Amino acid sequence: MSDVFISYSRTDQHFVQVLHQALMASQYDAWVDWDNIPLTADWWQEIQVGIEAAHMFIFVISPDSLVSKVCLQEVDYAATHHKRLMPIVHRDGFAQNQVPAVLRRHNWLYFRHTDDFDTAFQALVEGLDTDLDYVKLHTRLLVRSREWQTHHQTEDYLLRGQDLETTETWLAEASEKSPSPTPLQRSFVSHSRQAETRRQQQQRRRLRRFGISVSILAALALAAAAIAWQQRQRAIQQSNLAEQQSKLAFAHQLAVEGQTPTQSQLLSQQQARMGTAETSLAFGLASLPPDLALLLGQENPRQITFSPSRQFVAAITETFDLRVWHIPSRGTALAWGTVVDVADVGFSPDETLLTVATRDSVLHIWAIDDDDYTKVAALTGHTAGLTDTAFSPDGRWLGTASEDGTVRLWNLAEILESPMRQPPQIRHNRPIRSLTFSPDGQHILTGSDDQTLRIWDMVGQEVGCISHLAPVQRVRFNADGTQVGSVSGSTLVRVWPWPSLLADGSAADAGLAGGELFCP
Repeated sequence: MSDVFISYSRTDQHFVQVLHQALMASQYDAWVDWDNIPLTADWWQEIQVGIEAAHMFIFVISPDSLVSKVCLQEVDYAATHHKRLMPIVHRDGFAQNQVPAVLRRHNWLYFRHTDDFDTAFQALVEGLDTDLDYVKLHTRLLVRSREWQTHHQTEDYLLRGQDLETTETWLAEASEKSPSPTPLQRSFVSHSRQAETRRQQQQRRRLRRFGISVSILAALALAAAAIAWQQRQRAIQQSNLAEQQSKLAFAHQLAVEGQTPTQSQLLSQQQARMGTAETSLAFGLASLPPDLALLLGQENPRQITFSPSRQFVAAITETFDLRVWHIPSRGTALAWGTVVDVADVGFSPDETLLTVATRDSVLHIWAIDDDDYTKVAALTGHTAGLTDTAFSPDGRWLGTASEDGTVRLWNLAEILESPMRQPPQIRHNRPIRSLTFSPDGQHILTGSDDQTLRIWDMVGQEVGCISHLAPVQRVRFNADGTQVGSVSGSTLVRVWPWPSLLADGSAADAGLAGGELFCP
């Protein structure tokens, strides 16, 4: 998100450059179209996103901006979404009735050649800082509600927990403030409360069922504690082997090259899919040492993630807290507060770093060891929520995918020294849902709502593109890195040999029905 969006005529570009430099010097981030975004199908969408994500909207009034169709469109869009408007006059020579009514209702600041720039700029800063916390929450709620609207009002994008309560308090106090909430924001909060009530009711029922499962696991864990460590290790290995064989069988079925899938193949593939979320959680708990399984089971986890060598396990608890355990020592390496909007949790290949990606566009990074943790960075720069993260195989690079349609490639050595440094970007026309690195770390693969799987080199140049018939939700390699698969439309899985896909840069659209890709 940015502090201000500046709407102006190209004739006034020199003045806007001076204004932009002054804002940057005062620690304000400004969204400005310096390069005249090409008038493509996505041009207006990019402008809309910039206005929505800005806390304030500055309109530079001049005879040229008042006759610019684009400038007037920007004003209208900002007013429709109840953005705080700040008109500033740079050049005279226009009639009052030329100024849109929505701008005439506001006090104007004068930045003409005859006016003192420093005095006018100080008044502008005071306006920017007025009730800033309220305005920032208005912007954040607008971005979240627009995401919800764009995704057909699905519950995944609604508010919940403490985030919902904070927003409801803000909404109750907003009647006497400016900018006022939009109808979309009010509808978004109302639907969030309804969904939260349903979720809590379902949660109570699920907890009763899950409590029975945890009790059984606890009894088994206590009984298993009396067995020698060697026997316990053998049981864990057998459980892990069964899991790997089940998933590898599914991956092998997807990987049949050059064959047209028959009905029997489709049916057997459906049977190979994993069970419910509760079954997956219970299976993950069962693969832990009994005493740790009992401890973790008492947290009623919503999601668990293992590090590559299973030295650590991370869990999002029933109360949306993040817990990380060091499995050999049973120590709690990390305990973080409520993370309602968590999108992804991951470990670096060497298991020294933990990443938590959130839908408020921030990536949190911790350094972890056996019994301690240190937060080393909070990476910002995306203008919308994060959707996926991935480390390169050598651990040098970290990729973050976002609803804003970009992937940012962070050099870990650089960002740990300078977290504010902004990395190179990879861009789709629509939100990016998944990314992964090739096994040799020389390429990046991304899947997007624009219905494409794209291949990029490490400097961000596109080297291949595969069209799909629906948004691409997930992209992954198989265990030995020889094949790559994608899930589109939630149910269609496609698999290609990686070397030939990289050589050709494109592939025919042929796939199998299924639900899960290769398992790491």
